[in-house]
Amino acid sequence: MTTEFISLPKSALHAINRPLGWRIECAEGTAWVTHDHHPHDILLTSGQCHTCIQPGRVLVQALDSTVIGLHEPVRTARTGAPQRWPIFTSPNSWLMPRGWLRQY
Repeated sequence: MTTEFISLPKSALHAINRPLGWRIECAEGTAWVTHDHHPHDILLTSGQCHTCIQPGRVLVQALDSTVIGLHEPVRTARTGAPQRWPIFTSPNSWLMPRGWLRQY
């Protein structure tokens, strides 16, 4: 599994194409995460992360000087498809996809 850390100055944007299964970690600062064609945005602070469960493009905007980690998805041995994880790994999560428990 590969991890890439990217330093973003305030107000900078970073686009991720085909992000299904990728995990976005906010290592420092605050990041605003927006999925194309999704009604909810996600705010990540230092130490929080988000796993992308949709294939559409994702934009990450730094609200202040921010370092984000992009973690490559874990692939299943049988199909090569990304392994599915819950949308948030933070205990303070306020947004969960409808029916997410049925996926596991």
